[in-house]
Amino acid sequence: MDKKFFENNRRKVFARMDENSVMVLFSGEAPARSGDSLYSFFVNRNFFYVTGADRDKMIFLAHKSDNEEKSILFIPRTNGQMDRREYDC
Repeated sequence: MDKKFFENNRRKVFARMDENSVMVLFSGEAPARSGDSLYSFFVNRNFFYVTGADRDKMIFLAHKSDNEEKSILFIPRTNGQMDRREYDC
């Protein structure tokens, strides 16, 4: 899908958010089947709607204040640390 599609989705979400509010979405994790085996991963639909990302263990944070709309996507690195990417809506 086109990047503009998800940017537009974020604009729609921000338009519906109250002033001075925060929204946090989690992409989810694959549930454990048994031992070290996992079921297939399916991303949270709301998370995918605003980010377009379909990877597990990610966090999306949106903040709307009186004069600013900011969104941040936290992405787990392979070494266990979190990477952070900011978007302009």
